Amino acid sequence: MFCKNCGKELREGIWFCEACGAQIEGDGTVPGRINMPGITVDHNWSRLQKIVEDNRKRKSKWRIITAGLSFFLLWMTARNLLGTAESILEGGSSPSELLLAGITGIFIVSLLLYILFILIGTVKIGKKNYRECLHQIRVSDSYGLLNALRQMNCPVVETVSMDERGNIFVGGRKAKYAFTQKQEMLELDLYSGKNRDLLRRDTIAVDLLKYLAPDCPLDAADNRKDNEILRKLLEVCPAILIASLALLLLYSVFSG
Repeated sequence: MFCKNCGKELREGIWFCEACGAQIEGDGTVPGRINMPGITVDHNWSRLQKIVEDNRKRKSKWRIITAGLSFFLLWMTARNLLGTAESILEGGSSPSELLLAGITGIFIVSLLLYILFILIGTVKIGKKNYRECLHQIRVSDSYGLLNALRQMNCPVVETVSMDERGNIFVGGRKAKYAFTQKQEMLELDLYSGKNRDLLRRDTIAVDLLKYLAPDCPLDAADNRKDNEILRKLLEVCPAILIASLALLLLYSVFSG
């Protein structure tokens, strides 16, 4: 049997299409808005639509600032290296000073870009759409949310479980997140993991709302890609910082 809404093949025993979230009735699916048992979704998208527009503007600014700063830092580093190389040719500097200038340039570039990515990450985590997505969802039965999380297609969710208090945990290879309800509002907190894993929390929230309400204005795939790129940058920059700092320490030891 195939979904009449998106064409995906349907597995036996599921109530909703895993690709688009359409409800299964009889020999097919009913497209449009859906509500799983125990879950209701507020389909007033006015606040989310504003967030989508703000995110689009923020994304453009992020690209311009990152590209401009990266070009400026690389230009300054190259200029410093060329100056040191000219000094070596004129006999005023040793080749080791060229190495020192290169390592120092890499360290400064990585440090400034890391700070920039942290600031961007803070903006994305603190002001983006994960909390608003969760606040569109009302859960009256924890088992309904449990079933939705198990059926939705989210690459960062590998395990789903529930404790005796009705709190639901979703996890991946390196992080675990907890769903709780506070004053009838659904919350999703980082249970174990690192700060950069908060970006995966945003991915889970957006994917869940998109699964429950395919008509919501968010682009789950685009959001997932942006979060993963930023998370990888937050992993790569510290590694470069540590490596360049280690080289600077080695240089100071052997040159001294």
